[in-house]
Order: sequence, then C-alpha cells, then structure tokens
Amino acid sequence: MSDNKYEIMREISKNEAEKVALEAANEKAKRDFAKELLEESPIMYDVPYAFTRKKPLKMRLQEKRNRITDRIKSVFGL
Repeated sequence: MSDNKYEIMREISKNEAEKVALEAANEKAKRDFAKELLEESPIMYDVPYAFTRKKPLKMRLQEKRNRITDRIKSVFGL
C-alpha cells in the first residue's frame, strides 16, 4: 500500500515538473512574439514587413478640430 502511495506522489511530482516546463515554454513563446513585434521589421503571419493603417482623413480632421476646440474651451473656461 505504501508503494502505491510513493508511486502516486512520484507521478504527481513528475506532472508538476512537466507543467512548469510547459509554462516556461509558453512564456518564452510570448516573449519571442513580443520581441518580433518590437523590431523594426517584424515577421508576422508570413509577411516580412510591418504596416499600419491610417484612420480616414475625415476622422483625423474631426479629431484634430475637437482637440483644438477642447483646448480653447479649457483656456477660456467655457
């Protein structure tokens, strides 16, 4: 009976060690992915260049106008 107990404890400790190793591998993969994103030309999804999408011109101008009016309101206390 005590042999079964020791075998069970051994299996539990082995499973915990595997779990820790898998978590470490997962964290390493996350760090590697973050490093790729921070590099100048990250390789993501088989695309060798990074690209950004701009907001539409109408939306950018509207946001700029709102920032200016908010600044004027804060200066004059309106």
